[in-house]
Amino acid sequence: MKNIEPEERENPLNRLERAAENIEGVLPFPPNDSDMQELGGLIRLFIIIPAILALFAFLGDTLFEHVDAVALAREAKEINPFAKPVPDILLTVIAYLFNGQNVRYMIAPFTAILLVIFGAAGYVRNVYHLPEFKDGLRYVIASLFALRYPRLEIDDGQKKVKAGEVNLVERIGGPGYVLVQPGNAVMFRTIREPSRVRGSGPHFMLPFETIGQTTSLDEQHGYLDELQVTTRDGFRVMLRDVQFRFRISVEDWKRTLANPYPYSEESFYNMAYNQSVRDDGPRPWKMTVRSMVVGAIIDYINANEIDFLTAPRESDQNPRRGLKNELFAQAIQQNMKRVGADLLWIDVGHFGVVEPDVDQKRIDLWAADWVGNAEVARAYGEAKRLAYQEMGRAEAQAELIMGIATALENVDFTHNSPQNLRTILLSRTAQILEAIAEDTNKSGGETKK
Repeated sequence: MKNIEPEERENPLNRLERAAENIEGVLPFPPNDSDMQELGGLIRLFIIIPAILALFAFLGDTLFEHVDAVALAREAKEINPFAKPVPDILLTVIAYLFNGQNVRYMIAPFTAILLVIFGAAGYVRNVYHLPEFKDGLRYVIASLFALRYPRLEIDDGQKKVKAGEVNLVERIGGPGYVLVQPGNAVMFRTIREPSRVRGSGPHFMLPFETIGQTTSLDEQHGYLDELQVTTRDGFRVMLRDVQFRFRISVEDWKRTLANPYPYSEESFYNMAYNQSVRDDGPRPWKMTVRSMVVGAIIDYINANEIDFLTAPRESDQNPRRGLKNELFAQAIQQNMKRVGADLLWIDVGHFGVVEPDVDQKRIDLWAADWVGNAEVARAYGEAKRLAYQEMGRAEAQAELIMGIATALENVDFTHNSPQNLRTILLSRTAQILEAIAEDTNKSGGETKK
């Protein structure tokens, strides 16, 4: 025989892997997790436990009884007509294991197995606070022998569990089946980390695997009945009927027949692990998105005054449009994506002032501004009128002086007597006054016209 060098020897693990690949190639389809779990349960139920019982029967016979199984099988064929068709080897094995002497050696291990199963059921019941012992027993039997797997349905983004019902998949986890309805997705997790994300369809949960997060892939609707916020100048504003829609974030949202509800696993992880936490536990994803929308609205109102929000004075000012633009700004959208959400639409509702006397105070303030502006305009007009009167008086005096001076230029002071000079001055003054009076009457008449 040819000696095989150590380098030429094949690793046993590699041989096992190659044999498994050959077996999978023979099978019509590769085995999945549920098939492997069921196969393991059947092996434990029909091979391992009978093998343990047979081992104890064999040890009892070898050490103490020394039963002649061949003679018992021959005698059974002679007495019992139903034993005649049974092959001799099988009948000999049955006679060897289940005769009166050897079968009693299987009672102790069978009892021990039952005690272990019932003890495990009690332990599971205490650890998970199950209301009845049969719930723990069902979980242990399903885990050991792949019998009566529990099932759970996911619809509308929630676990469908009836009131008062104990669902082992929801309470403990795998093994079991989860039926995810179309338009929903589930993230499974192990003890320390998420394991997988699955969409619609039936999915088998492995042992120690639990449901980490469920969500609906449809567009979600959020609603705020009332929201009271303080403006920058210290007034309280009430927002009513704020509505918005959002969905799980997807880079390329495109529905197809093959994938009618697209989703991103990265967004799913963000949705599950970037939630806010309160005293009673993690806040639901919908409430997390709602709190982010509320925070953006509060920041916008805190940065503006009451007049801008409820009574803008310029035609191009629109506080609701400004609030929408703020909510769809890049910074807000990035914050939404951190929790795996995309904001699609929002209606900011109605603005209202909480204090009832604010409107009256605002009217009084506006009235004071308007009255003050009117008084300023009136005072300015009165000042201009007085100034024009003074200017007219000065011009009249100047014309009077100029007229008198003009009249005196042609007077011969050497030949005229003082009486004549006086007459000349009075006549000229009267003419000038009549001309001024006529101009005044004309201007007054034109003004009246």
